[in-house]
Amino acid sequence: MERSRHVISNQANLDLPITLGGECMALDWDRVAEGLRSGRYNLLLGAGVSLDSQSGSSNPLYKGNLPTVSKLHEDLFSVLKTMRSGSSLNRLYRNLTPDQSLEHITKRFANCTAGPTVRAIPNFRWKRIFTLNVDDALERAYQTASAPMQEAISVNFRDVFFDNHNKQSVQIVHLHGYAQKPEDGYVFDIKEYMQTISDNSVWAHVLGNIIRSEPFFVMGTSLEEPDITYFLADRDAASDRSDRPPSVLVEPNPDPGTDKDCGDYSLNLHKGTALEFLNHANAKVPNRPTVRDIIHDNLGDLIASGVEPSDLAIFHSDFERVPATAQQNTMGGANFALGHSATWADLQSDCDVPRGPEANRLSSLVKKARALDTRLLLGEPGAGKSTILKRIALEKTRDGFICFWRRSPGRIQLPSTINVLRTINKPSLIFVDNFADHTTEILELRRLIAGTNVVFVGAERTYRFEHVRRVLGAETIETCVIGSVGLEVAKRLITSYIDLGLSETKKGEEQALARKIVDEQIAVACCRIINKFAPIEAVIDRSITDATEKSRRCYLIVSLASHCLRDGIQYDVLSRLLKGYDVERQMDDNSPLPVTFGDVGDFEMVVPLNETISSVVLKRFAAGNRDDVPKAFVEIATAIRPYVNLSSIRAGHPSSRLASRLFDYDEIVKPILGPDEAAKFYSATQKDWAWNSRYWHQIALMKLDAASVAKSLVDKEVLCRAAAQHARHAKTIEARHQFTLTTIGKVLFGTMEILSRVPPADLEEAVNALALAADIERQKGRTSVHPYLILFEGILTASAIGAVYSHSQRQKINSLSLDAVSSFPKREDIRNKAERVRKFL
Repeated sequence: MERSRHVISNQANLDLPITLGGECMALDWDRVAEGLRSGRYNLLLGAGVSLDSQSGSSNPLYKGNLPTVSKLHEDLFSVLKTMRSGSSLNRLYRNLTPDQSLEHITKRFANCTAGPTVRAIPNFRWKRIFTLNVDDALERAYQTASAPMQEAISVNFRDVFFDNHNKQSVQIVHLHGYAQKPEDGYVFDIKEYMQTISDNSVWAHVLGNIIRSEPFFVMGTSLEEPDITYFLADRDAASDRSDRPPSVLVEPNPDPGTDKDCGDYSLNLHKGTALEFLNHANAKVPNRPTVRDIIHDNLGDLIASGVEPSDLAIFHSDFERVPATAQQNTMGGANFALGHSATWADLQSDCDVPRGPEANRLSSLVKKARALDTRLLLGEPGAGKSTILKRIALEKTRDGFICFWRRSPGRIQLPSTINVLRTINKPSLIFVDNFADHTTEILELRRLIAGTNVVFVGAERTYRFEHVRRVLGAETIETCVIGSVGLEVAKRLITSYIDLGLSETKKGEEQALARKIVDEQIAVACCRIINKFAPIEAVIDRSITDATEKSRRCYLIVSLASHCLRDGIQYDVLSRLLKGYDVERQMDDNSPLPVTFGDVGDFEMVVPLNETISSVVLKRFAAGNRDDVPKAFVEIATAIRPYVNLSSIRAGHPSSRLASRLFDYDEIVKPILGPDEAAKFYSATQKDWAWNSRYWHQIALMKLDAASVAKSLVDKEVLCRAAAQHARHAKTIEARHQFTLTTIGKVLFGTMEILSRVPPADLEEAVNALALAADIERQKGRTSVHPYLILFEGILTASAIGAVYSHSQRQKINSLSLDAVSSFPKREDIRNKAERVRKFL
């Protein structure tokens, strides 16, 4: 059955002493061990972990171990003798002169000698480390360890957000400042820290999000510290995940209040020091896989190809090698039948139903493909594209091809991918679901791996193929379209559900009942089989009625995010949006509106269990004249803002990609919200997003659209002028970005058409902007059709309303038309428009 549904190693470094201390408070060490072996644990560290490390200060007063908070407070009082008794640590710090701050803070906490506790930390593999400490003892521990599991990347609280794509390294996030970056200052007060958060210090947001849903060890601090209670404030039973290892507070001196606090925050308590706990963990879980082990498990013999380990680690995060050996199938296909993504084990066990001619055609197209060709499977939501794509990947692996499955929703990391692919001598296939989201990288990748025998195979919704064709060019693409199930597949589906015990249909009724679903997409067909062949509209109505208000809100947010970016929304972001709601309950297959985790590697992305159902539900809500959908737009935009900056946009972080689509006026905002609610959405999000040039691109396009339907000439002129100014404002943010320049060209030519006049200055600006956009694309080693199409269509429009061109403009336009025909020799539409433009000139 295709995607269906629904009711709607090696021994680790053992530098640690094995002496055990402390007392284990009924901790489930089997689950803890699973988290430690897989590197899923995060750390949140307080001052206690650094107290056995030594200061690097030359000041004789500060020789010896690093101070406790109270000792630091006492020492600063001795420096600032005139300060009022009872002054807070933060007040004392703020009254230090720059020289005093250097002597008594920075030099005291810099160049430390790592003590036993922090030296124990590099022997484990961590997801992230957050620390309230300003010292560099932990970094020193990583630098001096004989064989640390990872390399340390220091991050200070004022640094912009970036995601670590390399499992060989771990981020150490200093939440209160870092002695190696004194220019950023320090924070010794929770109120001041709150101010840094409001000033877009995003790492507190990141910690606040993930501490709700990911496993943590909290060590070196008590739960009485205001910093800790702030970060744990939203962690409760609703956010605790049963499918995750337990989070643990390590506390040497707990009292009855500690037990209650742990209960409130869904933490397990381990009585003992941080060092005792780490020793205990080392003894309990001695054989922890290294990063090299997990990369080898995925990439196999490629790990010995001579590629740099860092490139292999990044490639490993981006791509899964399609397995040639059998995978264990513990669920017997039941999960798949209920709508979950097909696993390799499902397909190896033939849990899917063969799709016949369409799948065979795609397989044949792949077989005939030449190096660097692209083969695409197209279809509507719920057509079963992903499953067919996986099935072909498995078949081609059996045929001897080296096959890789794109598993990260972020941008393909080109340098690492190129370095790996160039070492492979055999024919290779790169499989990319949601292909349109990666066309720009694939265009660049194709150019940079010329000479290698690599073919790209993808799947995408039919309506997005035009975008793929515009970017890649049609000459290397062949497509296959998957449609409704048809009679034979429908009969096989019904039989499969009967065999799995998931249908109330009796043997012998398959032929008659199959006719009821013959014209459905496979996801809808499966949903109807489970629901006694009821019409899909009735299933959806019942699902919405049976769902609670909170579950409807959750489903709406997930559906909207998935409509924008098929990979969905990050679990930790969703959990933070739905405070107090147990999202995990909605991952039950029996939920009226079920959601699930997407198949996207390291990121935990939540998607609707049934893509077709979610599309219909979203349309139903959008057409219901309610404020739910506009509210969901704003909520998502606000929630993902901390993750989006210029760096994360360039890296293609999932939240950045989601933002790009969420704000898209033409494809997303206007079709779902309509013009009036669209304007309210952009207004409501301006404070958070005005820094982003693409935000202003969309405002410009919205104003241009409003001008096109305005009744009076005065209104048209006002709106056109506003659209042009918004487009120009985007240029002040990113002056040489091709999207900014193409937006200027599109808006200026659009205003000419709407107002039926061609101001010479606007014509000059539009032509120059589009020429520069095309030039920037060439400088980046790629050629995009967008600037040429906008230019040709604009010139044809302007010429029809009497445009007059200067000699230099004629030369520039003629040159661009020749470039376009040369760059896209098989694009008949480009050639025709270029010829028409030259005739006008």
